[in-house]
Amino acid sequence: MKQLRTVIVFACLGMACCHICLITPRQRGTMDISMPGSPTCTRHAEPCGGQDIETPKVTYMAGESAFFKWQQNLNHYESGYPGYMDIGIARSENSTDFTTLAVVTDKYVHRQDYQQNFTVVVKIPSIMCDHCVVRMRYNAHKPGETTFLQCADIKISLGSKSHDGLKFSQNHEESRADKQKLWPLNRALRLRKLHQKLQKDDDTENAMKLYGIAYNPFEPQRSHYISIDTMSGQTEMVNSFKFGIDAPGTGNNTKMFLLDEVLSIDYGRNTTNFLVHETGSRDDVAKRLYVVGTYNGSLVQYTDLFQFSGGAINGLSWYTYGTSAAFRIQPAETANNWYFEVGMLVDGGYKMAARIPKPEGLYVNFQWFETDVNNYHRTYTLMGNENAPDELNARIYIFDIYDSIFSKFVKYTELDVSKYTFMSMHSYPGSDELYAFSPGLWFDDPHAWYLVAINPMSGEVTKKCDIAPPGIFQRYYGGTVNQGSTNHGGYLYHVLRVDGSDADLIVKIHPGTCQMTFSEPTNLRHIHSLQMPAM
Repeated sequence: MKQLRTVIVFACLGMACCHICLITPRQRGTMDISMPGSPTCTRHAEPCGGQDIETPKVTYMAGESAFFKWQQNLNHYESGYPGYMDIGIARSENSTDFTTLAVVTDKYVHRQDYQQNFTVVVKIPSIMCDHCVVRMRYNAHKPGETTFLQCADIKISLGSKSHDGLKFSQNHEESRADKQKLWPLNRALRLRKLHQKLQKDDDTENAMKLYGIAYNPFEPQRSHYISIDTMSGQTEMVNSFKFGIDAPGTGNNTKMFLLDEVLSIDYGRNTTNFLVHETGSRDDVAKRLYVVGTYNGSLVQYTDLFQFSGGAINGLSWYTYGTSAAFRIQPAETANNWYFEVGMLVDGGYKMAARIPKPEGLYVNFQWFETDVNNYHRTYTLMGNENAPDELNARIYIFDIYDSIFSKFVKYTELDVSKYTFMSMHSYPGSDELYAFSPGLWFDDPHAWYLVAINPMSGEVTKKCDIAPPGIFQRYYGGTVNQGSTNHGGYLYHVLRVDGSDADLIVKIHPGTCQMTFSEPTNLRHIHSLQMPAM
């Protein structure tokens, strides 16, 4: 019998998940969640962030269900090794023995400077205590970030409770602001219609198929391999797997999840490689490789990685037949410094090829890993500056991985992000440039969408095509479609989120001609690791 252990409700705030603040029950000490990066959400001292014990101000009833709420005040997602947020409870104010009540896997939001509220429904233990402690913990797993901790002092009673339980107040009155939410969607539909007319004599209307992993929150222990029509946006289930993507709650089966956007497409075999965390603690790195038939979703092979130890694999990219290139961040001898290395993954075996000669301590935000489709010996890694959450300063680290003898680190290039920012990049057949989808700068208001060209050797970033004017699509750095070494008809694909709604549009665009089309509105928010395979 399937059980839904924890219900999660998301509510985005303000500018845009992390530092952490516990809202309900209210954390010890001061709290200010008016802006990202708040010092009141940045506490690390065990066991409760270094805050003094307080007199309980809220009472819960033993055995009841209650809402607990917190804010992820900055996001520190580690691609390839996602962290988690959990809530535990101790039976006395001096105890350090916390029993886990709920777990939420960290979200890949593509940008640190981001605030999000989380609400979970938890079952209060059937105990009585005059002074219990609720602990909120965020373990990001990211280089340079230690665990964030907050605590709240509560009482558990068999009698009445002094809080609102599961009561929500909601105002259903329609307002002008509600109506304004429809404006971006209407403009998106007009934009789609315009490009349909422009391309009516072209063959660009022919639909292709994207593939991805879909998550159903009511089946936290399963995922579905699906196809998406690039014109209608309709999805179709192809196969199911036993791993989750964001399985909340506790228990032996809630530690299984897919590493979001850590995949490679093997065009020789028509398979896709996914890395999955299936066993052990959430603090263990993922070592299970799933090899899936790209079109039929069949499970061709799954195996634990061997000859593999240390840090997680942050990124995968197609290399040659049967081989994926892999990128890792490994700790250096000196504290708060790391080596970047590229290796090869062959049928479950990992072997390092090359690494940077000097460790790095600042550009540690992994963003994307790509193989040069014109020179398969070369790889590019996009790394962000830890201290530039708004400017999104970035570098490209270039490696040649010819073989175990001649593989080498080539150089890193500082990118010009004075006009355009981005979080992924595509190698393109016949071009020395990389391409990226960009909403401009984070503080552009209003912002438009562009296709930009990146020179990986010089760092120059130039606009290639205008995609959409301001006021239509969200300033969201996700939506990437993994494309590897194929571009059907020369097109690149990306998923754009319509502002103020749950609607998404798939755009395909030709970098040479800037011809583009948009899909019908769809909703792909629950789809992960999108890919465009060879046909």
